Amino acid sequence: MSKRGRTINSQSRALVVKLAEYFERESVNGGPLLPVTQVQDRVAEALGIGKKTIRNILKEKYGPSGTEENVLHTPKRRKKSKPVTGIETFDAHAIRNHVYAYYTRSEYPTRVSFLREMNKITSWDSVIFIDETWLNSNHTVPQSWTDDTKASCSKVPMGKGGRLIICHAGSAGGGFVNDALLAFESKSTKEYHEEMDANKFTDWFTNLLTNLPEQCIIIMDNASYHSVQIDKAPNQAHKKADLVAWLQRQGVEADVNMLKAELLRQVKENKPAKLKYRVDELALQHGHRVIRTPPYHCQYNAIEMIWAQVKGYAARHNTKPPFSTNKMMTFLKEACASVKKEDWVKVVEKTRKIIKEDYDRDVNIDNFIENEIIIFTGDDSSSSDFGSSSEENN
Repeated sequence: MSKRGRTINSQSRALVVKLAEYFERESVNGGPLLPVTQVQDRVAEALGIGKKTIRNILKEKYGPSGTEENVLHTPKRRKKSKPVTGIETFDAHAIRNHVYAYYTRSEYPTRVSFLREMNKITSWDSVIFIDETWLNSNHTVPQSWTDDTKASCSKVPMGKGGRLIICHAGSAGGGFVNDALLAFESKSTKEYHEEMDANKFTDWFTNLLTNLPEQCIIIMDNASYHSVQIDKAPNQAHKKADLVAWLQRQGVEADVNMLKAELLRQVKENKPAKLKYRVDELALQHGHRVIRTPPYHCQYNAIEMIWAQVKGYAARHNTKPPFSTNKMMTFLKEACASVKKEDWVKVVEKTRKIIKEDYDRDVNIDNFIENEIIIFTGDDSSSSDFGSSSEENN
């Protein structure tokens, strides 16, 4: 039994032994085997546990911000799933029919229209890529060495620290757009997309438009704050007065004495075929056009590869305490300045090739489907099409 009357299991006892042996080695060494600032390294070395495991346990305990006090739980052992190396003929046929069904019902993937629009572009230098990302104040390289001894490695901070929310825009024609960097410190531990709101993005986007050359194509994802609709049609959740007001703005006669079901039917019948978005209209006023990437297709936005370059620069320079958002803000600005036009040219060309390859693949699949699937619409056509030669000769 422990001092407090709690039984220490065999696994915990083994860790105690390892810890005692590590301290004994330090005693023989006459001092720490690793710098005292290398907390995670020392814990991993002393307990014989991988550093990744140490990081995961600390993250569970202290949360992403490094300031929480969570209760630790023993994770369930997961069974390793066997890799799928083959598939039964029946299953393959079922999958094939499921894919074919999208085409027979004309439910084409949403990315097709995007790929088609992008393949019409003749000058990729005028394509502006927009995106948001984040950067933590503790973002650094795993270890930084100044000589051949362990004592010289720099401190790797625990937790993620504070967080910067970042928004920027750039192109192959001019690199990052001048005065377009937006960066601010996060005030919560929410997902970074939730830190940006429509008003903040619209203000930034309005300023961006004044710094763009003429007739640009602007690429962005379909985040909610990118896609605020103009006079959005109401739905079941709205009150009758809201439904009536919207219908009257569309020039449709309606009043609150009508049933809600009637009003909703009127709304459905009078919805515009094409939705209008606030930022799209702003862009059109300046002679630009917005194209949104399909959901979960970040590979079509070239700035994603630029973010990797920016974060790599920040990590390589953020190697000494104090680790703060103010210091990271400095590294962020330096990192953006270090990205050259040539870097943008490379990533945009790579993105263009990905889009071209995916478009060609979709066209080839469509041609294959066209040749493989026969759709019969008449009642008698099937019997005549499949009649025997003897019947044809009679």
